[in-house]
Amino acid sequence: MTKVLGVDDKQIMRDSVGSTLQRAGFAVVTACDGPAALLALTKHRPQVVLTDLKMPEMDGLGLLTQIKTVDEQVPVVLMTAFGTVAEAVKAMKNGAFDFIQKPFEGDHLVITIKRAEEHHRLLQENAALKISQQPVEAEAILIGQSPLMRQVAQQIQLGTVDFGPITT
Repeated sequence: MTKVLGVDDKQIMRDSVGSTLQRAGFAVVTACDGPAALLALTKHRPQVVLTDLKMPEMDGLGLLTQIKTVDEQVPVVLMTAFGTVAEAVKAMKNGAFDFIQKPFEGDHLVITIKRAEEHHRLLQENAALKISQQPVEAEAILIGQSPLMRQVAQQIQLGTVDFGPITT
């Protein structure tokens, strides 16, 4: 189940967003401000963060910057009732996945979070593929570059090789 961290200084907004996303099948964790969100981020490891732009202590752009230092792959969606084009552009340049204007329809919110979740999944899948395609260190000691030898080297790297019974 996809975990979403919802951050807003207004309890009614946290409750509304939380219930909308829970009905859509997401697990929701909430925080009332930026510092609490950073604690929740490290504790709960959400796949998506949804945060208000205007908050005391740390605004949404400051939170976005902090989140990207902790986990640069987690998509952050900013929401605000007072957004401007300049703020939206700044948010996107700072790494926001999307920027939505309050009030918004529940369906629009769910679609945006699903897109962000898919983006996160694809980033993780891409990173895993890059790792799996890196040259195997064992190739340096293996003689031969045939497809079979490459497969053996990859199995050794992944720890999935079964040599069967060893006889001397």
